Amino acid sequence: QKVQKVERNYPKALQLFQEVERHVPSVGLWVARAAVMCAQCDKAIMLTLRILKNDEQNTDALYIRGRALFFSGDVDQAVKHLRECVRLDPDLKMAAQDLKMMRSVQEALKSAADYNLKRRFEEQVDTITDVLSKTEYPPRVPILATLYASRANAQLRLQNYPKVLEDCQEALKVRDDCKDAWIARASALMALGREGEARNELANLLNNMFQNDSLVRHWYDKADMLARKKVRPDYYAVLRVSHIATEMEIKNAYRARALECHPDKVMGQGDDIEKKADADFKMLGEALEVLGDPAMRGHYDEGYDKAAIDQRVEAARRAGRGDQHGQGHGGHSHRH
Repeated sequence: QKVQKVERNYPKALQLFQEVERHVPSVGLWVARAAVMCAQCDKAIMLTLRILKNDEQNTDALYIRGRALFFSGDVDQAVKHLRECVRLDPDLKMAAQDLKMMRSVQEALKSAADYNLKRRFEEQVDTITDVLSKTEYPPRVPILATLYASRANAQLRLQNYPKVLEDCQEALKVRDDCKDAWIARASALMALGREGEARNELANLLNNMFQNDSLVRHWYDKADMLARKKVRPDYYAVLRVSHIATEMEIKNAYRARALECHPDKVMGQGDDIEKKADADFKMLGEALEVLGDPAMRGHYDEGYDKAAIDQRVEAARRAGRGDQHGQGHGGHSHRH
C-alpha cells in the first residue's frame, strides 16, 4: 500500500512543484525530492548539484542528492554524501537512518559480488534478496533493475530458470534497456527449450535499442543456431550410423540405404508414395554430402543446419580465393 501511495501522489507533486519553480526558484529542493520518488534520479542529481555549487554545506541538498545517487545505483557516492550530511548536522535523524541503511546495502553488495566470484550463487541470491528488503524503494528506480538482473544471473547459474524469468521481468519493468536482464532472459529461454522465442526477442533488440551490439549479436547467433538445430534433420539417423562413424562407414551406409530407398522401387504406386520416396532419397544424398565431408560434418556436429553450413563453406571458399589472389598478386609484384 505504501508503494502504491508513493506512485500515485509524487508525480502530481512533482508537476506542481515544477510549475511553482518557474516563479520561485527556491522550490528546487522540493522538485528534487519529488523527482527521486518518481524515479527521475538524474533530474534530482542535476538540481541538487546546482544548489550545492552555491552552498556546498546545504544538508538538505546533500541528503536528497545522496538518496538520488543511491536509487540510481551509485551506492558508494550515496554513502559519501550521507556521511557528509550527518557530519554537518548530526541531529538529522533521517539522514543518519538512511546512512546506516546504505552502508548495510554497500556491504551486502560487496558480499554478493564476492559470492559470485567464489561461485557461491545460493548465498548471492540470498544476499541480494536481503538487499531488496532493506528499504522501501520507490517504484521503477534504476537500482532495482540492477538488483533484479544480478539476482537473475545468479539464479541462472543455479539453473532456476523460472526464477530467472521472474527477476528479468521485474528488471525490465524498471529499465527496458537493461541488457543484463535481456541476456539472462534469453539464456533461460534457451535452457527451457524456447530457442525461437529467445531468437525473436534478441532480433527485435538488434533492430532497435541494441543495434550493432556485439554481445546481443553473439546471443542472437546462439539462439538462432539452437532454433535451427531443433528442426534440422538428424543425418546420422537418416543414414542409420552412429555419431562416431568413420567416413567409410558413412559411405557404405549410404549405398545400403540408397538401394533400400531408391524411388524406382515404388514406381507406379501413386503420386504421394513416389513424392515421399523422392524426398527420402534426396535427404539421403544431403546426409552423405554433409557427413561425408570432414569440414561440413564438423559444422554439423557444432549444431549448424544445412543452410548455415553452406554459408560457412562458401565463406571459407571466398576467403581461400582471396588469399590465393593476394599471394599471386604479391608474387607478381616481386617478379617486377
